[in-house]
Amino acid sequence: PSPLVPVDGRVALLESMAREGRTDAMLALGRALLDCRLVGTMSDDAIRDHFIDVLLSGQQQNQESLTDDQIGLMTQNIVDSTIKLRDGCARIGEIGDDAWLEWIERAAQAGDVQAVVDYVTLAVAAESFDGTELAASPEEVGERKLRGSAYLQNALQRGDCMVLSLIAQACSERPNGKL
Repeated sequence: PSPLVPVDGRVALLESMAREGRTDAMLALGRALLDCRLVGTMSDDAIRDHFIDVLLSGQQQNQESLTDDQIGLMTQNIVDSTIKLRDGCARIGEIGDDAWLEWIERAAQAGDVQAVVDYVTLAVAAESFDGTELAASPEEVGERKLRGSAYLQNALQRGDCMVLSLIAQACSERPNGKL
């Protein structure tokens, strides 16, 4: 389904397709549920404050890139879409803390290379908007790292060349350049 479909409708469609075994739907469902997990129950003001801070930080790093008017417009657009996402997620009902990861992991186990990279990059490092880590014990984090490594090794052993470019891209997007 299109990203323009509200998240609650998208999740319902994706879950049906994922249960039929479609790895692309499993990955998309996992990502949608993670989005819901990240916005949680943040208030409108908390969402607005977060994005103002993010955009102002970007402006301070490159002062000629954004004007105050552009920041205001961007903030309003991002805030509106995030509030719409949060409200759509609320209509889904109770979502388990790790439901997002379970679907991404299923797709990774089935050999979807992008799901493997998502699992490796998100299973340990997914953070909420307020910067707090998602609930996972140190033991679970260690197990996730081992599973992610095994998924990458499996993809490489299958000769999946795409995994190399996805790993390189994921590393380049990480602040420290490491997975």
